[in-house]
Amino acid sequence: MVFDYSDVTIDKMITHVVGNSDRSEALLFSEGYTEYSEVAEEYLIKYLLQKFNAEDLYCFDPAKEFSENKVYYLAKSIFEDPSQLVHFSKELANLLYANSNHPKIKESKFHVTLFNNLVIGDEVVSGLGLFKSEVETPFLKMVRSGGQVKVSTEMGHSIKGLDKGLLVLNMEQDEGYRCLLLDLKNPAMDTRYWKDHFLKLHAINNEFHQTSEFMKITKDFISDNMRDEFGINRAEQIDLLNKSVNYFKEHDRFEKNDFTEAVFVQPEMVDSFNQYNDQHKNRGGVEVIDNFPISNLAVKQQSKIFKSVLKLDKNFHVYIHGDRKMIARGKEEDGRKFYKLYYERED
Repeated sequence: MVFDYSDVTIDKMITHVVGNSDRSEALLFSEGYTEYSEVAEEYLIKYLLQKFNAEDLYCFDPAKEFSENKVYYLAKSIFEDPSQLVHFSKELANLLYANSNHPKIKESKFHVTLFNNLVIGDEVVSGLGLFKSEVETPFLKMVRSGGQVKVSTEMGHSIKGLDKGLLVLNMEQDEGYRCLLLDLKNPAMDTRYWKDHFLKLHAINNEFHQTSEFMKITKDFISDNMRDEFGINRAEQIDLLNKSVNYFKEHDRFEKNDFTEAVFVQPEMVDSFNQYNDQHKNRGGVEVIDNFPISNLAVKQQSKIFKSVLKLDKNFHVYIHGDRKMIARGKEEDGRKFYKLYYERED
């Protein structure tokens, strides 16, 4: 599905400052709309929207009461009466502030934005965006003045895009809208506050989420279970991770029986994986099924977490990409462990 924002315009936008409630930082409301020039609007739209993709779809649960589903009802209220954006945006900021209590959450600008002319698939819709601008970076400003160039330093936000955002598309309201989520994970911080605590979103069960969840289950099984259960070493783990990724890259459709036989081969490993899959297939909010079309975008994203690096003390990092038979593990008589690498040519 295509997501196109090339003809998008901003209808209204208001920006509040939301601090960390756990540190008693301020929550500062704006009383008027955010001001920007016509030139700045082009960059602002790119900054807010460029990282979203149309396959990573979510929705709210429309059956839940307001107390359990506040963002859904506030979004619905804004779509029904856009003139009340300032009022309802303050309620959204209050809700975000209440959920901004992790010690590593930074003070941010919180943008509540109405868009026109968003294209999703073959539909043109309006949308409501909730965005956090957190990290400021230095940039150089160079201005020619009086026969010379003056260089100064200012702080700002990179137009490469945001780390956290939500785009509520004004479609399928009775099914909880269709939402695009942006939640780039920070490994040093539990970021569930954005998706689970503040927004309370559910993943839509499509091929993107099916592919993502099955790859996560596979990675966790190989990384966390197989060493203890089957006594495999790290190089063998990496080989299985590579086989898993290659299956998804080389096939258009996933078939679980075909996958397990191609990757795990040994019947006892296949049985163990099937049991693990049965125990964990509902954990991500999407019930993983046994066959589905493979999402290339999900494969591209998830491949990044399939680490193919063999770390040996602090001396060596060995990247294993191909034939497992080209690396052998052994032990010297004096107890020192080693890996032997075979190759045909040196580049």
